[in-house]
Amino acid sequence: MLPADPYAQLELAQRIAAWAYSQKVGELEADNAGLRDTLAQRGGAIKALERRNGTLEVEIGELHAKARRLLLSFWGGAAAAALPARSAPRRRRRRRRRPPSPAALQHAPAA
Repeated sequence: MLPADPYAQLELAQRIAAWAYSQKVGELEADNAGLRDTLAQRGGAIKALERRNGTLEVEIGELHAKARRLLLSFWGGAAAAALPARSAPRRRRRRRRRPPSPAALQHAPAA
């Protein structure tokens, strides 16, 4: 039931808007916390995969050197020339994405 007094109506509308705002803020904070947890989990998985990748690269280098030594011992220098020297793997640098500037946010279409 709507109050008859216009000032009471404005006060009621303000309380409703404040309640809706606080509800939306709570939802967004909960979503933010969930996204941060997901980010932390994925970051941990990425670090584990990078460590595993480093271990495998070292193992590949060791196996390559062993194969080269075996070729040298069995076939001599001519066979070793057939096996190319393994260069050190190039590490790709991850680029960090910068957050959009406030000006870009103002001109971005609403999602």
